[in-house]
Amino acid sequence: MNANKDTFDSSSFPEPGQKQSFPGPEWAQQEALVPEVPTDSDIQSKPDSPVLLADSALQRFSSLDDLILILDRDGLILEVNKPALKQLDYTLTELAGTFISCLYPADKTERVNSRLRAMSLQNSASFIEPVRTKDGFLVPVETRLSWGKWQEEDVLFWVSRGIHAVESSDREVRAHATEFFETVYSTAAVPIVFFDLDGKILQMNQAFEELIEGSREELLQNQFQNFLPQEDILLHKQRIQQIISGNTSHSQQYEAQICSNSATIHVNCLLLMIRGQNGKPLYFINHMQNVTQQKKYEEQLQYLATHDPLTDLPNRTMLQDRFQHAVSIAKRHGKLIGLVCLDLDDFKLINDTYGHEIGDRLLINIAGKLSSAIRESDTIARIGGDEFVILLEGIVNSRDALKVLEKTLTMVSEPVLIDDHLLAVSASAGISTFPFDGDTLAQLLRVADFAMYQAKEMGSGRIGLPDFLTTSEQLSLFNLSELEEPEQDPESGLSLTSG
Repeated sequence: MNANKDTFDSSSFPEPGQKQSFPGPEWAQQEALVPEVPTDSDIQSKPDSPVLLADSALQRFSSLDDLILILDRDGLILEVNKPALKQLDYTLTELAGTFISCLYPADKTERVNSRLRAMSLQNSASFIEPVRTKDGFLVPVETRLSWGKWQEEDVLFWVSRGIHAVESSDREVRAHATEFFETVYSTAAVPIVFFDLDGKILQMNQAFEELIEGSREELLQNQFQNFLPQEDILLHKQRIQQIISGNTSHSQQYEAQICSNSATIHVNCLLLMIRGQNGKPLYFINHMQNVTQQKKYEEQLQYLATHDPLTDLPNRTMLQDRFQHAVSIAKRHGKLIGLVCLDLDDFKLINDTYGHEIGDRLLINIAGKLSSAIRESDTIARIGGDEFVILLEGIVNSRDALKVLEKTLTMVSEPVLIDDHLLAVSASAGISTFPFDGDTLAQLLRVADFAMYQAKEMGSGRIGLPDFLTTSEQLSLFNLSELEEPEQDPESGLSLTSG
């Protein structure tokens, strides 16, 4: 606003239909945001009256490509146009009612607040400061502040546009990148790198040097793609070409991996292309956010969601997924699926006698034995305290499952030495078969579990097997020594006869 009302110059207002000029960069010489301008009589009656933002201007406000925010005198955000919301990745609800300084890096907020205070003594101002997106990326913009009127209140219009370089020769491109970098990005906390259209690094901040673990001299001799995994280089070049050709937005956000001198780092990237005033692409700015620890945490959560934390065996969730996969293969090739419920005999006695720590270590040992006893295509899962499930894919008949169990129960029963305690346990098991005993995992588990507990009633180290010729509730209970040896495949050890 004008500091001296007595010397207010009404000639600063344009005639209706004329363009209004503002101090500042060339791009700011644009039409006023209002289709109608106050008359001289309006100005004389209220000399400091700003331009009124009419309803038709509000519609234009939402359609302009520039980033436009409406602020009150204290810098509180009142309104934001759609391009600004999209570029900054905020919703109007998130921004409205907050101060404009929240969009700037912490080390720039005081400078921004000083400019807001200075607007009480001037009509407009222009400056260059990067604004921060919701994800913390810095976007280079040139901003114009000017007074206006919105809903009959004096407000500030915050209008920003992406930086456009002026020069285009290789030397001038590097000079512009260097000047812009030192002005805006050199002290940024997140890793930032400038590179030309071929990927040659022009500038980088200290955070990027620390990310790559390389010296500035070394990095300036490299291309950005040299720090990408080999399998990602082609995708990076395609992304660059799409932006240059205009087939996609001038900025892209994406996940990537960066290869430092000691590790592969997961980063979220915001890639921006800087153009000259003639629209010619000049160079790229890549903001990176190190999310390696976050990725590791997500992978850990995903692993814990599908694995038993004690034994590292698959849990019931992964067992369900493996079962669905096995069913599709069994239907395609006309094979069966064997499902075994295996429970350790009198394991509670181990816990009561030696303590749960010894019991847990014994469970880990047994899990290793079970894993080594099955084929690579099979799955062993822990679904309870001392209860395991074995999923046998592609078997021909029930004797295939019995053959695997013979080897498995023998290995489980072998004594193991834990802290000078020689421990030996046996196991009982029950078998069900897809599709004879059910076509869902829940159905097969019920049948196998019932068969296992029927076997336990007959003694330890026994196997319960449903009789396919009658019903699943009628069980054949036997010792391993009673099994009749079938003809075997010399490689897999499984039956060659059809069931």
